Amino acid sequence: MCKKQSQYFCYENLRHDSLSSVPGGNKILYDEIMDWASHPDDFSKYPTKTPSYKEFLYRDLTNNDITIYRSSMGEFFRIKDTPKMDWNVIADSVKTILGYECQMAETTFRGRHWKVWFTFDIALSIGPWKFGGLPGLVLQAESSGFLKIEGYKILTKGLTPIKFYNYYNKKATDIDRKKFLKETSAPSRYPKGTFITPKMELE
Repeated sequence: MCKKQSQYFCYENLRHDSLSSVPGGNKILYDEIMDWASHPDDFSKYPTKTPSYKEFLYRDLTNNDITIYRSSMGEFFRIKDTPKMDWNVIADSVKTILGYECQMAETTFRGRHWKVWFTFDIALSIGPWKFGGLPGLVLQAESSGFLKIEGYKILTKGLTPIKFYNYYNKKATDIDRKKFLKETSAPSRYPKGTFITPKMELE
């Protein structure tokens, strides 16, 4: 993150592209896929994929506009978004995360109910994924029965500058957010029997 922009992507993106860039890395990824294909009923062999896998988010901190780059079935898309979350801050809630005193807030956003913990001590009105709009940094977010995101470490030194991350130099096609959600949620888009990871947004 810098003063005017933040970047978000999941660990699986980092692992996949890091392995792809070193000798022998693609073989590791290939072997994982083949191991899963040979044992389709054993979900312990399925490569870990979070709902935001293959997704890179860049937020303009001056206006909260977000540009999302997302791959799907070999295609590369660019989606513009300006999310707005209506928060209910729970005044008497207190929790310590990474040494920071945090307060809880709740929202229902695009089909999912979320509880987050944010700290007034870091005056950044953002968080992981698309979370934002609170008077402090979101350090934990959870949608019960679906997903939990929790801060692991906060670094302030030795950070690399934010830059557009496009390892394979793909040309992005602009697409409306709702159209992308509808098309990538259609079972007919995928081979029969494909396991589809539940999405962050349902509407």
